[in-house]
Amino acid sequence: MKNADFIYNGSLLQGDQLLKEYRLRKKRYIEQKVPKDLIIPNGWKLKQEFTHFKKIIREKNISELLKDKVWTLLYDMGMNIISSFGFTLNIKVRNGKLKQRQIDILAADNEVAFVIECKSKENLGRKSLKKDIESFSHDIQFIRNSIKKLFNNRNIKVVPIIATENIIWDDNDRNEAKENNIIIWDEYDILALQELSSIAGQGAKYQIYNRIFFGKKVKNFEIQVPAIKAKMGGHTYYSFVMSPEHLLKIAYVHQRSGTCSFLELSDSYQRMIKASRIRQIQQYIENGGFFPGSIIINFNKPLHKEDLLGDKKSLKNTKIDCKPVIITLPPYYGCAWIIDGQHRLYGYADSQLKKTETIPVVAFIQEPVSVQTKIFVDINKNQKAIESNLLWDLYEDLYSESHNINERTLWAISKIAKKLNSEKNSPFYNSIYIPKEMNNGNITLTTVCTSIKQTGLISHEEGVLFKHNYETTIDYAFERIATFFDIFRNKLPEQWNAGDNHYIKTNSAFVVLLGILKDLLECNLTPEEINDLTKFRNTLEKKFLSPLLIHLKEADAERIKKYRAAGGAGQSSRQIRLELTKIIRDKVIGFRSPWLEAQEEAMREEILARGLKDYLDKEENKQLEFKGSLVLDINKWIFNGQIEKNNKIALEGVLRSIVGFLNTKGGTVVIGILEKNRYEQNIQEILEEDEYNIYKDKILIGIQNEYNKDGWDGFLRKLTQLIKVHIEPEILDNDLLTISKEEYNSMDFCIIDVKPAESKKFLDNRHFYIRRENITEELKGKEIDKFWRDRNRTIDT
Repeated sequence: MKNADFIYNGSLLQGDQLLKEYRLRKKRYIEQKVPKDLIIPNGWKLKQEFTHFKKIIREKNISELLKDKVWTLLYDMGMNIISSFGFTLNIKVRNGKLKQRQIDILAADNEVAFVIECKSKENLGRKSLKKDIESFSHDIQFIRNSIKKLFNNRNIKVVPIIATENIIWDDNDRNEAKENNIIIWDEYDILALQELSSIAGQGAKYQIYNRIFFGKKVKNFEIQVPAIKAKMGGHTYYSFVMSPEHLLKIAYVHQRSGTCSFLELSDSYQRMIKASRIRQIQQYIENGGFFPGSIIINFNKPLHKEDLLGDKKSLKNTKIDCKPVIITLPPYYGCAWIIDGQHRLYGYADSQLKKTETIPVVAFIQEPVSVQTKIFVDINKNQKAIESNLLWDLYEDLYSESHNINERTLWAISKIAKKLNSEKNSPFYNSIYIPKEMNNGNITLTTVCTSIKQTGLISHEEGVLFKHNYETTIDYAFERIATFFDIFRNKLPEQWNAGDNHYIKTNSAFVVLLGILKDLLECNLTPEEINDLTKFRNTLEKKFLSPLLIHLKEADAERIKKYRAAGGAGQSSRQIRLELTKIIRDKVIGFRSPWLEAQEEAMREEILARGLKDYLDKEENKQLEFKGSLVLDINKWIFNGQIEKNNKIALEGVLRSIVGFLNTKGGTVVIGILEKNRYEQNIQEILEEDEYNIYKDKILIGIQNEYNKDGWDGFLRKLTQLIKVHIEPEILDNDLLTISKEEYNSMDFCIIDVKPAESKKFLDNRHFYIRRENITEELKGKEIDKFWRDRNRTIDT
């Protein structure tokens, strides 16, 4: 990137280099590795000490923190090139001589280069920046010339910025900066831009460009698109497609782009767009999804050009009053206000698909603000979907005569939910909010209906509560749902009557408990137990729900608050259902929940996807155990370099942990990792000399030294054979173990996921182990029977 006509000192970082620098800049301290006998300088403190060296750290000062804050902001905005520490640029001044100019931060992409000076004070107060502004304004043209040569781009826009911290700007300084086209970013502007970046991702960059260059031409922006020109409601519009990248360059979502401050810019975006929705849309489009609906915009400048497509004679016979045209879009920053569709557009901002995909657009041209506002209101208010409670209420009337299966399903669900509210023997009598009845129920009709629909309990194809037809299904499903929840009302009357002040009679609980009922109906009750209401109630109450009832009765206020806060849907609600379903599974022999099994499998896959680091960041616990090796003698390998692969102590440790997890609640054994505090100090000292083998409090050994010529396949065969011989083959046949390999830092590790067994498991047919906290413990004699009774007891409440 260097040019013979000038020299720059320091580094311009790109690609992976940027990420490495970003991680350093995000830290609030500076870290150094020094000789062990070095006296720690003033202002520094010891972080960690090793055998031959130590690590020391120093808190960054205000000046360093400011530069890092601005640097990371530019990275988050998606700038392609950013300078590192100590960057200087040689510039040619008027007399032809070279002058070395320090640049605190230089950040650039293909269109814009930010040149940033950072100024700060230790404590908040006034400080004159007159000399800094004069010096900056004097040199900026020479800096601009050098940067254009540096990037071999005569069209690149160079933007001078002074970023400050703890400085109260003088009005005269502000005016002089403005007169010299120097942008000011104080700490409030920087915070606002950080928030904007967190919302819009790399889309924030385009909005900052639109703010700085509002109304100015975008160089080389000659975008021509075929369009249909027509009229709607007396207003001319154009319908066409274009790339998200091109629209992002000229679009904005707030009305004051040309005059607003950066703080107002951020506030506008926080009101208009939701970061979570943008991320969901990005994931959706990157998984192949698309949105056929048009983004609606208004150009505040006329089209650059418009040409008719085809000849008038061939268009004469068209039946619709429209014209095919080729239009050239106005090439100005901030010329397109997004009336509707901002989330769809910004969903592309952080995706490479913004360069290759197209999006449909409907564009109005220079409509007055009053018309733009009316279009916005019509889309976002007048055409708003009917409120969901009212919609579910209407289904009873709308689809009472329908023969469409889906509509009849909605009709039946609405009827069941209303019956739960209206029948005096229902636990939800007068407790479900129904719009037309104007009652004060704390459970919404939407929650009840949506939950029944999502569980599929009355699906005509395979719903376990579907009985012959939808007319008979209404009473049949009502009775069983009501009976299920009535057990909670009778056994926990105080908690039930507390309503929103407890958990079990809330929207949150209805979603979770109905999911548990689905598991019970589909996998744990016989048809006879479901059909006979007396047997249905007794089986639920005495065999399955007792552990859950006790848990909910004894749960402290904090736990109940956590349950209640989970809401009716989403990840938090799934976590609560996971916890409550496990309580039943852990106490009731034979209980099955395909939903729980699927969730646990997904969690295992998620952990595998995140890699070994997910385990490294955790400590050993009731369901996680680290082992240095399967059969390798760790001491001999470390001290003597000997590879001895018949260590019985190591082998027994792995097998004991597997048996302990089988007999308790399952867990994971990770082979190839040592916890430092579990092993001799001299082992730690040797390994600590090689930093690559240390991760926090873990010593990384790996299993590669235990491989034979067949590598992982040979290791896996040996492990499975040892399990068959020393425990039993059935645990592999019944999928109680999942064994996988994980790679990290050029080493292999073995992950053994263990599910809880339904019968006792022993090591070598005589040793019985369980897991207590982070310890594998052996039980003998009567202790085994007592533990097993407690583990599998069912409680009659």
